[in-house]
Amino acid sequence: MITTRIITVKGMHCAGCVRRTEAAATKLPGVSKASADLAGECLSVEFDDASLQAADIVTAVDKLGFQATLN
Repeated sequence: MITTRIITVKGMHCAGCVRRTEAAATKLPGVSKASADLAGECLSVEFDDASLQAADIVTAVDKLGFQATLN
């Protein structure tokens, strides 16, 4: 089933941070769309929850050096 989750991402400071965050999410298996909002400090991710858990996305974003939490 396709699910959309919003993840709070603290520490993004520029467009490069946004691109890195989106790229990290879209590289995960099952992710069909990822869109980061710099001003809103969040990442919206559309993914197949049969192949990926939201916590896996949080982990991938954390590995970039940001502070990610599920909403």
